[in-house]
Amino acid sequence: MRISFHEWEEDFLAMGAVGASCADEVQVWSASMPNDPVCVKNISKCLSPDELERAVRFRIDEPRLEFLFGRSILKWLLGARLGIAPDKITLGYGSCGKPFLREPVMGGDVEFSISHSNGHFAIALSHGRRVGIDIERIQDDGDWLLMARQFYSSDETEAMLTLPAEQHSYAFFKAWTSKEALLKATGEGLSAGLSGVRVSVLPDCPPKLLDYHVIAGLCAQWTIHSVPVPTGMVGALVVEGVRREKVV
Repeated sequence: MRISFHEWEEDFLAMGAVGASCADEVQVWSASMPNDPVCVKNISKCLSPDELERAVRFRIDEPRLEFLFGRSILKWLLGARLGIAPDKITLGYGSCGKPFLREPVMGGDVEFSISHSNGHFAIALSHGRRVGIDIERIQDDGDWLLMARQFYSSDETEAMLTLPAEQHSYAFFKAWTSKEALLKATGEGLSAGLSGVRVSVLPDCPPKLLDYHVIAGLCAQWTIHSVPVPTGMVGALVVEGVRREKVV
């Protein structure tokens, strides 16, 4: 398995890189929200009437434009990966909100995940391996040790206690992104509970899954990787360890 990182710039540049990916490559694409709403409008022409109607329901401009931009670049990338027009991509959602390709298409074993925060977007694409990605802006204006006591395991909280107070926010969000990325990959979502997923929290330690509540020994089936993000943010990519062959 190979993991590659790419920056979205122009759609025609992105398309060549996506289409040229190897069979067992996980691609991570990052993009920043355009300053000009016209750019968002132009790229979102690939969206369906239902998606455009969903965007209208956002009463505030910022989340509406974020939805339009994020959904659009996701469909452009999926279309390039599958060799079809982005407006032919139809998405559905699982019971816990995980998106999937609704219509069967050639190469339909494509797995994907998307996250955005503070105007920055990250999308993971793979063939045959479930993936989850999460990025978050590190917020310093909170009692993150108290939050960890509420949502994390006692081991993770004890690890945070060994850190100076100014590192608590980074440790909290490092753990949060790892946990959420895993639960997005499995399709469970945050409703499954964060405390049942135990990860490394110390800033100097690489991201690692230490325990997973669903099945004993399941940790070996998933790996956590850091994601390049702008200063003041943290991100995690979770990849399934065993590639699943498509059933025909």
